Amino acid sequence: MKKKLSYKSFFWSIGTTSFRMKQFNRMMEEQLRLLNEFWQIDGNDNLKWDTKTQEEYYKFMKKQSFITGDEKKKDKNAREKTSGLVDLGLINTDRRLTDVGQKLLDISLSGDFSSDNELLIEKDSFIYLKQLLKTSYKINNEHIRPFILLLYVLSKYETITFDEFKYILPLCIDKTSTEEMIENLNNIRNNEIDIDSVIIKKFMSRDNYQEAFNYFLEEEIVTKDLIVQIGINRKSDKYDEQYYNTYNLLKEIYINKSYDKLQDFYSNIKSLRLSKYWVKYFFSNGSKKRVTINDLKDNDFNSIKDEKELREVFFKFLHLNKIKATLNDYFDLNKRYVGLADTINFQDNQISLSIIPKIYFNPIIDDLYNSICFIKSNDLTNNIELININKNLKLSEKILISSYNKIYNKEIKSIVEIEQKYKNNRYERFNNLIDNKFNKEKLLELLEDFKKRNDKRINKSVTMNADIPTIFEYIIGIIWYEISERKGDILSYMNLSLDADLLPKTHSTGGIADIIYKYENTKEYPEHTLLIEVTLTDKMNQRRMEMEPVSRHLGEYLLKNKKDASYCVFITNFLDINVLNDFRSRKNRKFYDTKDHSRFIDGMKIIPIETDIIKLIIEKEYKYKKLYDIFDKAYLNDTEDKEWYDDLKTKLTYRTTTIFKPS
Repeated sequence: MKKKLSYKSFFWSIGTTSFRMKQFNRMMEEQLRLLNEFWQIDGNDNLKWDTKTQEEYYKFMKKQSFITGDEKKKDKNAREKTSGLVDLGLINTDRRLTDVGQKLLDISLSGDFSSDNELLIEKDSFIYLKQLLKTSYKINNEHIRPFILLLYVLSKYETITFDEFKYILPLCIDKTSTEEMIENLNNIRNNEIDIDSVIIKKFMSRDNYQEAFNYFLEEEIVTKDLIVQIGINRKSDKYDEQYYNTYNLLKEIYINKSYDKLQDFYSNIKSLRLSKYWVKYFFSNGSKKRVTINDLKDNDFNSIKDEKELREVFFKFLHLNKIKATLNDYFDLNKRYVGLADTINFQDNQISLSIIPKIYFNPIIDDLYNSICFIKSNDLTNNIELININKNLKLSEKILISSYNKIYNKEIKSIVEIEQKYKNNRYERFNNLIDNKFNKEKLLELLEDFKKRNDKRINKSVTMNADIPTIFEYIIGIIWYEISERKGDILSYMNLSLDADLLPKTHSTGGIADIIYKYENTKEYPEHTLLIEVTLTDKMNQRRMEMEPVSRHLGEYLLKNKKDASYCVFITNFLDINVLNDFRSRKNRKFYDTKDHSRFIDGMKIIPIETDIIKLIIEKEYKYKKLYDIFDKAYLNDTEDKEWYDDLKTKLTYRTTTIFKPS
């Protein structure tokens, strides 16, 4: 008789896998803007969020170039593209902006993401932090707030690994299981158990898995239908039909010792949906075309004596792989959502709290955990203050100072000292990031990728949470920081939003230069400001998009800072000859204050260069104290445009004597 076995979740995730996009922050806020505009279209304000409206919204997103292609199930796509905002309380189930969603949209439209809170995180991140503190996941009529759980575990351990966050934390669904998993973490770190055994023990303790396990052992014959039943698949039974052949081949090899079936087994598991788990477990080399018995690894199947034991090991291994694959899928999602608050560091396979969030949350996390971690918030859609989320979330300078002194055994007396230590820590991590991720060779490789527009490689090398022009600004910022011998407040000079890992996450704010680098007076150059403008626009669009903004940004800066010997470097992959001509001509042209024509700048210094010159600078390790003189002489040079540029490049290429010797 066919037995009905049902899937029941026993681990959490934040959001849904259907809402997972590159440039996560930007896409969240862009979706808020689109929804806000959609409901304001005449006749849309009274519509219900039904299938027809969902299809219309899909068409609206496509018209706004938010999506491409042509989905068959347009209504489903519209639901998926907005589901993550519902989970965070930014919109309600009818897809209308909530109080907190409107606040986030206002911040996004203003373009001002600067910090306005004691935690020193940006305005949008502070909104996300409050939402994550309220966001819960429902499991079997119970609720858990994953972000508070993460804070609680991080208060017990300074750091947790990616694997611990991926496979262990989601198994914490109530107080009992949380304390159990914390004990498991200790045992894992002491090498007493491994993660796989923790997962197996967890799912084997669940009633539905135990029922399926017993049913599998009791049935006389293993059929395809039986394999499908005990697979307890969440989506489609057909996914588990493939394991019927796998089971039979395992029986041939490990019970009947028919090793002539080994190649068939290898081909079979290579074709499985979760092949990487199976191949890695059984074979020492998963890239071979043909395998022999020497390629088989020691594993739990080696010790089985009969089919009963085969069924036991097969059942556990089958579900272990399926659960790990799901948790691995959720890991990327959970990491994206947790990262929205910019309070958690994800570096070197380790997860930790940033300094200021740590001194804020650690003293109160036990109270938060005990009072609200396992209950649903009634204020998810409301933009309330921290203290209204929970009374323990009182935030003040006095509390931060007291907590810092207690945690770090110090005696500081002002928030300014904490802010300086926070800044020092950021630069220590930023310098380590450059050393480990953006060394000289990697920077040269990235410049070549920008030139060839290898966008996928760039995203993979840097971050998935920013578009390519933003990453280009960021990489040029790092390069100029290196050129400047790591002097100067580059994290402030770059007009970019950075996440907790100091990687870019949004476009720079409009109306100002991409990078504004401040230099103090030295024997090599006077005190001045360097405006760095970067673009990836091609020659076709360069004149239209760059000529006016670049000169305007420099002109407006000079009008406000007339005593500043400021100038601009314009960096692009391909320099249009007319853009070159226009920028050089600014040397002999006035720039007027549009509101007061009596105020003007008599000539501006703009040095336009291609990334090939930046590559030369990196290769020859020129420092800014040498470049300033080269750029100044280039500015005074009055040769024709093409000859002028060739001369500049020649000097950087060949003049490596005393004057141009790298520092």
